[in-house]
Amino acid sequence: MFLTKREPMTIKNLDRICLAVGVLLIATAGTTALSMARRAKGALARESNELSTVRLQHADTQAKRRRLVAAVSKHQQNLDLVESRLLNEGQIGLFLEAVGALINDQGVQLRDLSPQTPVRENQYLRRPIRLSCEGTVPDIHRFLFLLETMPRVLRIDEVRISGTPKIALCRLDLQASLYERPRS
Repeated sequence: MFLTKREPMTIKNLDRICLAVGVLLIATAGTTALSMARRAKGALARESNELSTVRLQHADTQAKRRRLVAAVSKHQQNLDLVESRLLNEGQIGLFLEAVGALINDQGVQLRDLSPQTPVRENQYLRRPIRLSCEGTVPDIHRFLFLLETMPRVLRIDEVRISGTPKIALCRLDLQASLYERPRS
């Protein structure tokens, strides 16, 4: 069609050749551009999915962070409360005076109140205390309630109440642990 036999190059033939090369170049460029656009669109879709995943993970991480911050804050408040209730080492006398006043206010007769040697437990000192007293059942009950609700870190380890139905008095033998903050 174009150059079937050797014809001299004319402008008409040159125009035909340029037109064919131009159409071929445009078709190749269009196909290449479409192919690149499809690849770019696929890459953009993958990146969009990855970005969505990262956003969801970020939102989840932020929610977990908020929950952890709230939990840490709550635990810090609880720790501050416990710390405020601890005696400093050497202040056992103040506590024993408060227990003595509590016993007298409740009409209970003190038989024995003896603090033992403190034992180190982690960062605190645990001081075992033995207490023995006598009183009526309501007075002993009220004394135990007030002892447990004192603003100090006190754990009652063992309670033994004894008495007879014929006698109105009962005996309370108690083993407790008082927690103290050691000297720095």
